[in-house]
Amino acid sequence: MGNRSKGVLAIALLFVMVSVEGCSSPKNDEEEHSYDLSSYGISVDGIVVLEFGSKLCSSCRAQVNELKKIHDEFGDKVEIFTVLIGPGDDPDAYKKDNGLEWIVKTDSDLWNRVREDFGAKGIPTTLILKDGNVIYHRIGLVKSGILKQKIDDLLGD
Repeated sequence: MGNRSKGVLAIALLFVMVSVEGCSSPKNDEEEHSYDLSSYGISVDGIVVLEFGSKLCSSCRAQVNELKKIHDEFGDKVEIFTVLIGPGDDPDAYKKDNGLEWIVKTDSDLWNRVREDFGAKGIPTTLILKDGNVIYHRIGLVKSGILKQKIDDLLGD
């Protein structure tokens, strides 16, 4: 195998590793994770989409557009909450610049807990909670169709 082939193989392997990282599971699949977001004005009952991102992250900006579709589709049936984790992220400016109608905050402690619970190493990271319990999580961009399907399933329960 030539050097060029080895280089292509190494890049392909790296791509697979990064792709798999984006689909990581909790460290312990049997462990339930719950978050009380009431201190942020988020209801503990019902469905919440919790997204971690930053203004400097292009995938996070794309995720915001997907979340806007969810907001338009479900309105008050689903609360959306964005937590910014980037240095210098300003929640008020982010909310205004992106035309968001949901709560945007910064909270490194909450992010650190999610990183510990799910091994999250990147953003955007999105969780769907029902009654405070994590039902779904994804590291990386999640299309609105996937979120819609998960939320529809939860609303049908």
